[in-house]
Amino acid sequence: MKIAVSGLVALFAIGAGWTYYSKPWVYPVSIKDAGPTGTRIVTDGLFGNYFPSPDGKRAATILLVGGSEGGLGLHMTHLAKALQSAGYTVFHLSYWRAPSQPKRLEEIPIEYFEKALIWLKGQNAVDPERMAMAGWSRGSEATVLVAARNNGLKAIILGMPGSHVWPDFDWEAPWASKGTSGWSIDGKRLPAVSLENVPFTLDPATGAASALAETVKTPAAALPIAGVSIPVLMICGAKDNIW
Repeated sequence: MKIAVSGLVALFAIGAGWTYYSKPWVYPVSIKDAGPTGTRIVTDGLFGNYFPSPDGKRAATILLVGGSEGGLGLHMTHLAKALQSAGYTVFHLSYWRAPSQPKRLEEIPIEYFEKALIWLKGQNAVDPERMAMAGWSRGSEATVLVAARNNGLKAIILGMPGSHVWPDFDWEAPWASKGTSGWSIDGKRLPAVSLENVPFTLDPATGAASALAETVKTPAAALPIAGVSIPVLMICGAKDNIW
């Protein structure tokens, strides 16, 4: 019996060690190529894929950012190319998990996205009078924060958006937060919802419900949507079990 128990303990230890070091919960980062219709942009600290309008002429332009997946993932790449096919100029911008970018979604400067808008205005296929920003999931937070500032945007699109600034995030330990913020402005972290009192659970819906209940405790973390004076399109899933 002692040998059997010892064997089970050893197997458990080996399994726990493998799980810790392999981290199967980590969402793999993807850096998709722009392909023949686009160009990889690595300039002035920016990292993304630029897709000019099909005819190369000035067109309505969209700055596109994804969410907590980071990098330049497949789904946002498909969306960028679909928008390009529809006649838009699109800049798919990465803000974390790409080469030379932060490994944590923590205090990402909102000025980084504004720098991308400035860069876009200098491109031949961009109509600076018809520029929008589209952000999905965590990227929707950045989009609202950018739009609340005076930067020439004419509209924003929010995919699966949240209502508040959420804290830092790291795929290495997605259940843990350092208690900081996902975003910063002028070098100062923005107020964020605290997850300190949210119990850990493997059920995303239950965890999200607990996290959303914490938003009332941090009114300063509410996104400044009231300060956005341009048209807003929100795209949400009726069966979204997170938001």
